[in-house]
Amino acid sequence: MKKATAMLMTILVVALIPIFLIQFYPVSNVTGEKVQDDTDQVVNWAKEEGLFSDTLDIDEKVVEKNFAQMMVTYYKLASSSNVDPYSVLASYEVPLVGYNSLVPSFQREEIPIGLVAQSISYLLGQGSSLSDANHFFEQSSLYYDFTKKATLKDVLSIFYHLENQGKNQIAAQEKNNPFGSAYQEILAFSKVDPISFGISLSSFSNYNADEADTLKDTDLTEEQAIELMSRFAEIYMDYEVDDYYRITTYDSKSNFQQAFVETSAPSITSRYLDYLAEEKEGHLYVIPREFPPLYMDGFDTHLFKLDNQHFVAIQTVYDEMVGSYQIIHEFECENGKWLISNLYGQPNPLLKTEKNLY
Repeated sequence: MKKATAMLMTILVVALIPIFLIQFYPVSNVTGEKVQDDTDQVVNWAKEEGLFSDTLDIDEKVVEKNFAQMMVTYYKLASSSNVDPYSVLASYEVPLVGYNSLVPSFQREEIPIGLVAQSISYLLGQGSSLSDANHFFEQSSLYYDFTKKATLKDVLSIFYHLENQGKNQIAAQEKNNPFGSAYQEILAFSKVDPISFGISLSSFSNYNADEADTLKDTDLTEEQAIELMSRFAEIYMDYEVDDYYRITTYDSKSNFQQAFVETSAPSITSRYLDYLAEEKEGHLYVIPREFPPLYMDGFDTHLFKLDNQHFVAIQTVYDEMVGSYQIIHEFECENGKWLISNLYGQPNPLLKTEKNLY
C-alpha cells in the first residue's frame, strides 16, 4: 500500500513539473521568442479603453477603416466619435491607403500588420518608413510578420504592450495644408511603404538578398537619391521655346544630353529626350505630349537596396487625370558615381483597379 501511495505521489510530482515550468519559464517558439497567451489581459484592458466589446471576434481580421477608428479612439484625436477617422488622421499624415479621394473601397479591405506598424510608429514619431517601424517594434520586443493580415488581437496587443512600456505618446504634429484636405490625404497616402503589402524586390533583376541586407559606407542615401531625381526632373523641364515650339536653350539633342551627365546614364537620358523633342533642319523642336513620369516633390520616397551596385526608389503619387501610380527610379553605381539608370511609371499595386494605369 505504501509503495502504491509513493508511486502515485511520484506520478503527480512529475505531472506537475511541466505546469510549474510553463508558469515560470514561458514556452519559446523555434526562433527562441517567448510565447505567452495574454488574450484575457488584452481583452479586459481593451474593454476599459472602449476598443473592444463582447460582440466582436478577437481573431477576426481587421479592415482599414476599423483600424483608423481604433487609432482615433485610443489616441483621443477627436472630441466626437462621429467624425470621419480618415479626415482626422490625414491631418497628421498617418500612412493609410483608404483615403476618400483615392479608392474608398480599400477602407473595407483587410490590412497587413506592416501597415498597422507603420501607422502607429509614424504617429509616435518613430519615422514614416517600414524599416523605422520594424526598428521601433524590435526595440519594443514586438515581433510580427509584417506581410500577414492583422487580426483584432494583433492590433489590441500592440496598443496594450506599447502602453505598458510607456511608448504611447503622440509625436506627429497636426498639419493644415494650404492646398486643401484632399491634397493632405494624398500626402498621407504616399507615406505607405509598398513593401508592407508584400511587394517583392525580387522582381528587380539586380536583387541580391544577401547584399541587400548588408549596409556599406558607399551605399546611396535617400538624400542623394532625391537630389538626383529632382535634378533630372528640373533639367528635363528647364528650357525655353519660341512661338514655333523650337527649343532655344539647346541647339541639339547632344548638347541637351550633356546637361544630364551628372544625374543619369546616357541610355535613360536619350530615351527621355527622344520622347520630348526631335531635330529638324538644324533645330530642336518640342513634341507636344504629356510629361512622362518624373520625380514629384512633396510625396514620400521609399529607397531600397537591391545589391551593392543597385538601388531603387519608389514614389507613390496622385494625379487628378491619371489617378494613383508609382514612379520608379533605378540607380546604378558606375566608377564610384551613382546615376539614374532607369525611370518609369507603373500602376499602383496597392490599389486593385485598372483605373490607375499610367
